[in-house]
Amino acid sequence: MEHSLVIKYYAIFEFESDGINVYFPDVPEAFTCAYSVREAILMAKEVLELTLHKKKVRELPRPTDVEVIKIKKNELLKFCLLYTSDA
Repeated sequence: MEHSLVIKYYAIFEFESDGINVYFPDVPEAFTCAYSVREAILMAKEVLELTLHKKKVRELPRPTDVEVIKIKKNELLKFCLLYTSDA
């Protein structure tokens, strides 16, 4: 029997003059960019899912506590939810 699992990963939105870069401290291979915040949020969710979709739950990186994550003045911290199963 499969159980649904939701994991919260934090994304850092880095605002630059030419757009928004998005990266995940816990999943360094997941990064993207966009021109608007709305697009960046959608792209962040998509890249996180695409990067981790074949991993089993026990192989997923453990999310960092929000208190530990440091951001710069031109950055914004948002969370993305990853929906998976324990299969």
